[in-house]
Amino acid sequence: MKSSSEGYRPTQADHIRQSEICATCHTLLTQALGSDGKRIGRLPEQVPYQEWLHSDFKNTQSCQSCHMPVVKQPVPITRVFGVPREGVSRHVFVAANFFMLRIAQPYRDALDVAALPQELAAAASETTRFLESQAARIGVEGVRVEGGRLQADVVVENLGGHKLPTAYPRAEPGSTSSSAMPTADPCSSRAP
Repeated sequence: MKSSSEGYRPTQADHIRQSEICATCHTLLTQALGSDGKRIGRLPEQVPYQEWLHSDFKNTQSCQSCHMPVVKQPVPITRVFGVPREGVSRHVFVAANFFMLRIAQPYRDALDVAALPQELAAAASETTRFLESQAARIGVEGVRVEGGRLQADVVVENLGGHKLPTAYPRAEPGSTSSSAMPTADPCSSRAP
């Protein structure tokens, strides 16, 4: 394919399949300001790439293998004159922020959202399905009664390469309250 007006010839770029490309957008270091308004440091607000980089998944699973799954059959990459190809990834970015996908619809005009309402709803539903079925394995162990109270150990095994949830400022991984499940580190966590 070559543009008749610009002379540009698209070529394959292998870097698009490497996790490092994800870091360019998925790393947010926020400036911390003192009471006088002067910069006193930086804090890692959203760092899922760095979480992945320091996990065991770095050697077994790329960001793309989870968030851009490969289509199992040959598919055309263009609608016009598209020749079916093997190994094409779906650009669905599954497991993105379902909350933001849902909040975009009511404010679509103010946010200048281009996606159709049904596309936003489908993406939010697919993300929720993924998070419920493939993001973590949850188990209950050691159920017992102590001092007249029911006690149990909730075990959360994170099946992904970064914290769960990730890219949100939050309490330390493994923290829990009576109304929330514990968050998990890139490896299994136990929370009381």
